[in-house]
Amino acid sequence: MIELNFKDAFDSFERLKNESRWSQCYYAYLTAVCQGATGDVDGAQLVFKEVQKLFKRKNNQIEQFSVKKAERFRKQTPTRALCVLASIEVLYLWKALPNCALPNLQRMSQARKQLRAELTCPVTIGTAVNAVSLNTPY
Repeated sequence: MIELNFKDAFDSFERLKNESRWSQCYYAYLTAVCQGATGDVDGAQLVFKEVQKLFKRKNNQIEQFSVKKAERFRKQTPTRALCVLASIEVLYLWKALPNCALPNLQRMSQARKQLRAELTCPVTIGTAVNAVSLNTPY
């Protein structure tokens, strides 16, 4: 995901969702985000619907986050652009943006700019992507 290779990330997260004992709910969310980012939004919407079913730990913040975010995509069909933005959000939450290569940061910034015309984009993510790509503190 950090390299914006959503197909490989999808394959990895799907395997973790199916085989891991730790937070299948979170891995389902990541699987859906990556699947949608590859352009398979119908398949992603089906996986977003699985997230609620895999929610087991009520006091686990990462699972609460996953359920809350997946709920949005269950109600509204996700677009490829929204899934790319969701992947950037996850990288931001992982504090992984400083580890991303400059070309990937530029792609993230471009994706955010394209979405800004369509919908309200979270400023913190956009600010973080731009700050990291310019090598300035955010």
